[in-house]
Amino acid sequence: MNSEDVGKAIPGPQRGRSLKTGSQMELQELYERFHLLIETSPVIPWEADARSWCFTYVGPQAIKLLGYPLEEWYEKDFWSTHIHPEDRAEAIDICERSSRRCDAYEFEYRMLASDGRALWLQDFVSVERVEGEPVILRGFMIDITQRKGREQDQLAELEQLYQTAPVGLTLTDRDHRYVRVNQQLADINGKSVAEHLGRTVREIVPHIASQIEATFQQVIDSGEPILDYEVVGSTAASPNEVKVFLGKHYPIRSGNGDVRYVSTIVQDITEQREAEEALRRAKESWQVLVESLAHGVEEIDTLGNIAYANPALHRLYECADGELTGMSVLDFVAPDPERAKLRDYLEYLLKEQPPPTPYYGKKRSRKGKLKEVQVDWTYRRDSQGRVIGFISIITDISDRKRAQEEIAKAYESLESRVLERTADLVQANERIQRLKSQLEAESLYLRDEIKLDHDFEGIVGESNAWSAILEGAKHIAATDTPALLLGETGTGKGLIARAIHALSSRKDRLLVKVNCATLTTPLIESELFGHERGSFTGALTQRIGRFELADHGTIFLDEIGDLHPVLQGKLLRVLQEGEFERVGSNRTQKVDVRVIAATNRNLDRALKEGTFREDLYFRLKVFPLQLPPLRERKSDIPLLVTFFIEKHQRAMGKKIDKVTSETMRVLQAYDWPGNVRELEHIVQRALMLSSDSILRHFTLPPLEGTARGRRETLQEVERSHILKVLEECAWKIKGSGNAADRLGQNPSTLRGRMRRLGIEKPASTSSR
Repeated sequence: MNSEDVGKAIPGPQRGRSLKTGSQMELQELYERFHLLIETSPVIPWEADARSWCFTYVGPQAIKLLGYPLEEWYEKDFWSTHIHPEDRAEAIDICERSSRRCDAYEFEYRMLASDGRALWLQDFVSVERVEGEPVILRGFMIDITQRKGREQDQLAELEQLYQTAPVGLTLTDRDHRYVRVNQQLADINGKSVAEHLGRTVREIVPHIASQIEATFQQVIDSGEPILDYEVVGSTAASPNEVKVFLGKHYPIRSGNGDVRYVSTIVQDITEQREAEEALRRAKESWQVLVESLAHGVEEIDTLGNIAYANPALHRLYECADGELTGMSVLDFVAPDPERAKLRDYLEYLLKEQPPPTPYYGKKRSRKGKLKEVQVDWTYRRDSQGRVIGFISIITDISDRKRAQEEIAKAYESLESRVLERTADLVQANERIQRLKSQLEAESLYLRDEIKLDHDFEGIVGESNAWSAILEGAKHIAATDTPALLLGETGTGKGLIARAIHALSSRKDRLLVKVNCATLTTPLIESELFGHERGSFTGALTQRIGRFELADHGTIFLDEIGDLHPVLQGKLLRVLQEGEFERVGSNRTQKVDVRVIAATNRNLDRALKEGTFREDLYFRLKVFPLQLPPLRERKSDIPLLVTFFIEKHQRAMGKKIDKVTSETMRVLQAYDWPGNVRELEHIVQRALMLSSDSILRHFTLPPLEGTARGRRETLQEVERSHILKVLEECAWKIKGSGNAADRLGQNPSTLRGRMRRLGIEKPASTSSR
């Protein structure tokens, strides 16, 4: 009996068996501990036949919760007949539909206790299937009566808000029929509340129904809210008037996640739109008048910055059109004491104590001309009468020009300050550009790391074994549960991980990959969780980890079997609670990440040896996929050979039309210890050696010890293959003709595998 059998035995005590000696006794003790844990939990564990819905196991907690003896729970139709009558039809419908199409789901309903009380339960259900058909249902029931009581109180408060809200509120079903309507919406539509209920939108507001129905249907189909959507037309309240209504539409979902209702907030904004249009016309008239004046006119905020200047003022200051906007009125004042004089005058204005006479002073144009001006001021106020700025009318009253030397000196002083400020801005802009470039580089690096040279199209195969893996990947992708990919090196675990991500609801977010075998323990902790500046030697800046980068996306932890036990505990915390701390920080980070793990190690053996945590193993092993080696799916070899030829022949300048049947037979007879990756390398080598359109130069390495006697382990085959390629490439890991490219790996991954396999470069070999 393996660990999976123990896990299947836990829900029902009738599955226990007598375990005699050695590891069997340990498994028996493990079963008893799990069984004790299940039956002392505050939830009710249960198991039922998916075809008859008869319970085959119910935890003893059910007696305390509902008061029925356990033997009654095993009677036929116990569950369906004890559901509250008001919830019975919907609960049964949800269970029937969800069991057919989901592997796991949850829903809420009421059950009647033996004393007549109605208790609210939340039921979490998982489905076990045989050939796609549900056979066994397993789950846990949780008493949520107190929570529902609080929700009822909140609903009462919402009902009060619904009736007193100053806007129109409505709830419509999937057929666009009114289910709830408040009085405000009834007044807007010109019908009573009672007339709305049960009738469609088209029956109540036919003139604008097409606009509203299209919006409702979009919310129902997409499951996304639509905010600030305007509808123009008339209702029965004002049949001869065209009104503008602003709507906010929100989806309301049922227990199985489908959109059941659309909740809508409606406001009549006709008067607001008319006021905005009147204001727009007034502004246009005012602007035409102001722009035709010969006097300079400017609007100034309370900080003295110009918000608007008419053409005459631009001519007065000798500026290009629009150049004055955003500048300060002090920018065109002659040096002190004129500047101080104008500043004091503005302070008086802000105190609403303006001098009795207009302001007379000296203004300097952009070209340095000094001009005597008269400035008449008036206040700009908001609707509450508060001062929000000024309008000034500026008249040029100059009789003479200032000496050119004074003008040049003042202009030179201003230009010096502008150059200093410009230099500061240039430095700041250079720093911004450096940071921007750094961010773009990091982003491109991460996206390249995600893409590498693989894609979803690289999944090739039609064998039953491979089709079963793809079908399993589809089931995994439909959920957010962790996934565990098991299999030998080169079997395509990375491709399956990318396929799961591409088929999931997180496909528009990042898929972040981490190879746990290539990094040391301190480095991988920083890689996974990030670090703060100064947290360790070399931590010169703050860095976010891969889990933060993958927030709301997917993280692929390759070679999870090589992860250090200390980091296994931190990973378990992220899986269970979605939180962690950066290295050197005590602030908790929250993330929502879907985890896909992969390994070529035997995790069951690692559990026994104590190198892999049991709790992490079972947390990851929600839906394991065991990828078959290529020797178990040899019918896919012709497809793979064709795929690799098409993938590489163009880059090599070759055109291959045929692979001989004898060659294909030899390829299918070989055991492929390096799996699909080894096959690709062999095809690449054959392409290099081919001189015509027929591919025939396949050189297969000998499989010593595999025909008779001891079979080499996968690790031994991998080590021999890597050594052979390194020797052929003169131990070059980077550069032209390097071993990393030949092996289909990046250099850092290859170095990590060399360390793990004990491969060292001979001392006589020159460094690469």
